[in-house]
Amino acid sequence: MNYIFTGLAIANTILLLLAALTGYMAFGALIPKSMHILAGLFITIFTCLVHCIIFIYFIGTGKSIKTACEEFRLEGDFIRVTKKLKGRSFPFALFGSLAMMAAAFTGGATATEAGSTNMHHMVVLTAFAWNILCFIFEYKAVCANMSLLARLGNALPTEKKP
Repeated sequence: MNYIFTGLAIANTILLLLAALTGYMAFGALIPKSMHILAGLFITIFTCLVHCIIFIYFIGTGKSIKTACEEFRLEGDFIRVTKKLKGRSFPFALFGSLAMMAAAFTGGATATEAGSTNMHHMVVLTAFAWNILCFIFEYKAVCANMSLLARLGNALPTEKKP
């Protein structure tokens, strides 16, 4: 999962930069504004997807860890640790998505001349920086969870007793 998440986070960062580039190109009348609007909409949805994958990953692995611990009566801190990792990563995933939505909303306001370009720039820069920070924390949580899963795998008996 860490390789998948790393790839998605890198792709997301590159697409964020490309969306910003289309904004400056549209501002300079090099491309139509609609291209930037489409790029911004796409990257907002893509960013939310990447963060939702983190939600789904921790919900799924948490359920699997809990089931394995109950079924094999394993002692240890597996359930507590996975809940802790989930609790740490969920706020980052949530607010990373919300930051991108705020950037999209201010972009829409700017496109309809209901908002200022400066406000959109500030929100976009904040959302970009926040999402980079989110990706770092989410990556650390995914790696820690994978390590926990490996420990759980080693603690499981090789054969299930009837």
